[in-house]
Amino acid sequence: MSDQNLQQKTIQKLKAHNLYAKKNLGQNFLISQKALDQIIQASNPQPKEQVLEIGPGTGNLTELLLATGCDLSVIEKDSDMIPILESLQSKHPFKLINHDALKVSPTEINLKPNYKIIANLPYYITSPLINKFLKDSFIQQNPIPKSLTLMIQLEVAEKICDQNKLNVLRANVISFGEPKIIAKVPASKFLPAPKVDSAIIHIEVSPTPKVNCDLHKYFQVLHASFSSRRKTLKNNLKSLAKAWKFDLTELSQQTQVDLSKRAEALSLKDFEKITNYITTHTS
Repeated sequence: MSDQNLQQKTIQKLKAHNLYAKKNLGQNFLISQKALDQIIQASNPQPKEQVLEIGPGTGNLTELLLATGCDLSVIEKDSDMIPILESLQSKHPFKLINHDALKVSPTEINLKPNYKIIANLPYYITSPLINKFLKDSFIQQNPIPKSLTLMIQLEVAEKICDQNKLNVLRANVISFGEPKIIAKVPASKFLPAPKVDSAIIHIEVSPTPKVNCDLHKYFQVLHASFSSRRKTLKNNLKSLAKAWKFDLTELSQQTQVDLSKRAEALSLKDFEKITNYITTHTS
């Protein structure tokens, strides 16, 4: 289908239900057939494989997912969009959940390990949603997804995939998986067009964490280390050292981690060493 036809199809769906894109929900409907196909290709859903689509909107991606024969569940927060999705459901049954994806537990919707997540996300929930289905799932021992294929803001995708500089979101992702940018998608390929470009990012999730340490402490260390981006690691960890009663000089000597650096210059292995030191030297 051409992009023009896809745009007209999307407009017709909205008009038929007297709907429009809601700015407060960050709704921008994807009207690029190429981008839709790239999402399907990257996620590669197989027949009967469990797939969770988040924020289906007018259902353009949902239709392609149903054609793969996967075991599809969709979560849509906007109640006004439900009738559009129900019209699809009447032709091809799938599980339709009218809920906020950030407030529902994977176990509540009967997700099993190795399910796949596919989503065209409102920009403002990108970090919370990635953290929920990666970090929180591992820590809370919820079912772990096999992969996440997401449409997100280009700038955020580039930060997640930047191998030269660490940041909190990248650390949260690469602690559990391997991210890569599949394609850049111009703002003009959405209805309405957002102010910035987007990107399709695919995260292949590891079955076990890529760090061997206490995950609760690990993320406390990470967030403390990045609490002030321009400060050194030593300065950022002072409050944690005081609260947990460990010595920063000894930590540096024992771990061989240079605390005069900024957190962005460290590796996951460095944070793993710091966490393991703190775990063994505090009660």
